[in-house]
Order: sequence, then structure tokens, then C-alpha cells
Amino acid sequence: MVALASFGLIARRGWLLSALATGTVLTALWIAGSRVAIVALLVTTAAVLALDVRRSRRHLMAAGAGVAVSLGIIAWFAVAYPAGRNMNVPRSIASRQVLAETALAMAAEAPVFGIGAGTFLDESPNYGATRLGPIIGRTKDQAHNYFLQTFAEQGTLGLVALLAMLTAALWPGVRGGLGGNTLAKWLAAGIVASVLTWLSGHPLLVPQAALVFWLFIGLLAGTREAPTVTAAWRRFVVIAALAIMASVPFRAMAEERAATLEHLGVGVSQWQPAVDGERYREAGAEFSLYLPSGTTVTLPVRSATAAELNIELRHGSQLFDTIRTLPGVWQAFRLRVPESSSRYLKIDFHVVSGGSGSPPCQPCVWIGKAVPLLPR
Repeated sequence: MVALASFGLIARRGWLLSALATGTVLTALWIAGSRVAIVALLVTTAAVLALDVRRSRRHLMAAGAGVAVSLGIIAWFAVAYPAGRNMNVPRSIASRQVLAETALAMAAEAPVFGIGAGTFLDESPNYGATRLGPIIGRTKDQAHNYFLQTFAEQGTLGLVALLAMLTAALWPGVRGGLGGNTLAKWLAAGIVASVLTWLSGHPLLVPQAALVFWLFIGLLAGTREAPTVTAAWRRFVVIAALAIMASVPFRAMAEERAATLEHLGVGVSQWQPAVDGERYREAGAEFSLYLPSGTTVTLPVRSATAAELNIELRHGSQLFDTIRTLPGVWQAFRLRVPESSSRYLKIDFHVVSGGSGSPPCQPCVWIGKAVPLLPR
């Protein structure tokens, strides 16, 4: 993007500055090693030169040379690109196919508003990204396609808004380029080249790249006068924005009720390797678990001390059960979790005694996985 935009400086600031900027950026682009970025640069440059052909023989020759050089470098990429600089093409394609399917699965679950901005990486294993393991050695990743990432995280509304922003930003630049504004033409070309890389990457997730991208959008907007907006269009935008904001509390409550909180806890450790056949989490004298509401669960508990422990279970201020654990042995307690409109309830555990004169314990108990016995 910076390299193409610097071409526009030829007409404004002279060849020397333009050549210096272009050479620096091209060198950095090669060092970065992004094949897609290099191809996007070449394709966009060739396209602009081809569209800029005029009657003069000089422009025709420049366009032909640009297209020929671009095609030659792309062909060299296909057969002689240095091995080892990047993941090989078959693995790269396979990983992106898995991530595309993952993104579409997310979008299918929340097609209007998406699953939530910034959640793709953490949620990807729940939607199929575990298939990446044999391909790239990890089981979660970003979408490597910014359009699909936006669609998955922000739904149809987010994707339409992104496309509308790009159209609003680029169309004046395209018109300016067609009208002979060299700077606008090459700024628009640089932005298009950047957008092409979104098909296999997600540069706007990197703050530095996002800053440069939106900076160039602003520069492009500054080459033209602000467009006039009709009153009807302004009213539509305001009404749509108000409707979306008004829906936030209702959507938040719905998400809270539907949230899966099974593996969350407060005051407990990460899962530990199994002891006597039971994986567990360590906990102190006070901790909380999220248990499925309106069900009966079996909860394996074991004292982590040499003494018996009495533990109170509360939901809010309501005491609804008490259990007594033994040291050195797992006990499976049956607990009736209170009813709630939410799928999971936060149950507070409090160790009230650990034997006569026993000191404070840390850890106090080991907690296994709660298993529902009776569905809601």
C-alpha cells in the first residue's frame, strides 16, 4: 500500500523521493516474505497501468512493461520461490480451508451480529479449528481472511458495514483517478492492494498495520471534497444505529442465559493430571463453580488436607446444601442445583471447618468434573 501510494508522489514531489520511498517499502516487503502481499502489489500495479493506457506510445509501452514484469515475477513465484521462507502452498491452502469452514460455522450460529468482536481465536476450537493440529501443529488460530473474520465475529451487519466503508472510501478515489488526479489514483491502488491481502490474511488485527491503513483512507478522502448526503440517508443511518443500540441489553441478556460456563470457576486452579482416576482442580477455603441449573449433578470432591472438611454450598445468600469430605479418598456427592433462567448458576463453596484447631488450608479441597444426572 505504501509502495503504490508513493508512486503518486512522482507527480507531486519528484522522482527522487518517490524512488527512495518505493525502494524502501519494496525491500521491507521482501524481508517480510508475504507472498500474497507481493502478488497483490504486482497485480494492482499492472491493473492501474493497463487502465491508464492513453493514446501516447509512451503510456502504452509503460503499461505493457508493467504487466509483463508483474506476470514474470508471479510466474517465478510459482516455480522458484525460495523454499523454507513460508509454509508450503498445499499446507497453507489446507489450513485456510479449515479456518474458512470454521468462520462459516461461527457465522451460521450468529448470522446477524456474529459471535463477538475479538473472540475468533479463543472460540475457533469449538467450531472445527482443532483440525489444524495435523496441518500446522496448533488447534486454534485467526481466520486468515479478514472478510470471513468480520463475518464470523460481527455477523452480516459488521460485514456490510465494512464493505460500505471501503466503497465510500474508494469510490471518490477511483473517480479522482479517472479524472486525472494521480495522487488519488495511486492512493486508491495502494488501498486496493492492501484489501486484496485480506483474502488470505488479517492485517487489521495488527495495530500498526491498521493505523497505516486508516491513515491512507484519510489521505484518500482528503483528495476530494466531502460528498453531499441526503436528509433521507442521514435519517436512515440514525434510525438504524438507534435500533442496534436499543437491542444491546436484550441481546446481552440472551447471551448470558445461553452461555456455556461449565469449565469456568473462581478461586480454583487449572485442571491437574488425574489422581486415582479423577482429574481435578485445587481450591482454597472459598471458591465458586458454575453448575447447570435445574439439574442433579454428581461432583467428585476430596479433602486436600489430612482432616475431614465441612463445606457449605450457597447460591447468593441461600444455603442449599452441606457436604463433608474425607482425606485420601474421592467422594461423589449428588447435588440438586436450583432452578434459574440461565443455563448455569454460580455456586459458592465455603469450607467452614477442617478439624479441631486446624490451621488455614491452601489448597483445601480437590474438585473433579461435575456430571449432570437429570437433564432440565
